[in-house]
Amino acid sequence: MNRTRKTLTAVLLAAGVFLTCAFVQEGKPLADGMKRWKDACTPGPAHKDLARFLGSWDTETVIFGMGPEATTTKGTAEWKWLFDGRWTQMTSSGELMGRPYHNTMIMGYDNFRQKYTTAGVDDLQTTLTTSEGNFDQSRQALITYGKVDEP
Repeated sequence: MNRTRKTLTAVLLAAGVFLTCAFVQEGKPLADGMKRWKDACTPGPAHKDLARFLGSWDTETVIFGMGPEATTTKGTAEWKWLFDGRWTQMTSSGELMGRPYHNTMIMGYDNFRQKYTTAGVDDLQTTLTTSEGNFDQSRQALITYGKVDEP
């Protein structure tokens, strides 16, 4: 074996040992680790809450900071299951900054992080926008936060 193969073999062996050890923490058997994985992958009550978004909606978007006054635009949105009980997909359209606007967003609940997560793209920019958050105390508003790159 040449030196590169020996190094690669050693790295793969070390990774295998590390991953095996990661599942056997503090003397707990591998079954406990697998149960945690199964629990993290199983939809629960938070996933059922996603159903409240399903259907057709009229939208109103208010934009601040693009002039002396806020700009309001109207549009439509359609929410449906992307993967039943796990992920929703929203497609929307309207007008923004004087031109037609289209958006697609995926939203679900991450059991491990215990947060709702979103990822979206639109036809105005070339970035993927992401956010995460939870419902407010009244459970009437889902509040998510994310970063937006601005040139």
